[in-house]
Amino acid sequence: MERAAAFIVGPDTGATSRLKQLEELPEYRDAFAAARVEASRPVTDVRDPGQLSRLHPDGNAALHSYWYTVRSTVTHRGKAAFRE
Repeated sequence: MERAAAFIVGPDTGATSRLKQLEELPEYRDAFAAARVEASRPVTDVRDPGQLSRLHPDGNAALHSYWYTVRSTVTHRGKAAFRE
């Protein structure tokens, strides 16, 4: 998604900002809603175990928050062991 965002939003913006901008596009929200992604349980943020990320049905924060947290949790397992 970061690569797609670079093409759609532009490469001169930071990765997180690009993802946030992509999420604001009506085309993204329409595609997200059409995919009928199930809003599952919250995910613990490994950087801050007290912080939970949630997937919203409209795709809000899905790219820059929820899926990034999932990715970080998978690649940095164990940091949130007591919370999981």
